[in-house]
Amino acid sequence: MAATLLAQVWASDNGFTGKMPDFIGNWTKLETLRLQGNSFQGPIPSSFDSLTTLRDLRISELSNGTSSLDFIKNMKNLTTLVLRNNMISGMIPSDIGGHAQLAHL
Repeated sequence: MAATLLAQVWASDNGFTGKMPDFIGNWTKLETLRLQGNSFQGPIPSSFDSLTTLRDLRISELSNGTSSLDFIKNMKNLTTLVLRNNMISGMIPSDIGGHAQLAHL
């Protein structure tokens, strides 16, 4: 999908199912990604680590698989990170303290 200049995606509570699309990682200008309230199945695609301009990330109700939080390492512009009611495993990345703009976790 060639929406490379896309800045905001608000796709909450739409009943989406299946795997989260890998192509979202191609939206490298994305600042807001809200996918909460859907029924996606994990894991969170590794391509999300390309979303370095993301400021607001909200994902909830992720099931049938585990994900790590490694993808947030490169998201230094995050101000809001909401990951509620997900099946996420592993450690919170130790460098999350370096996300100086992160105000809502």
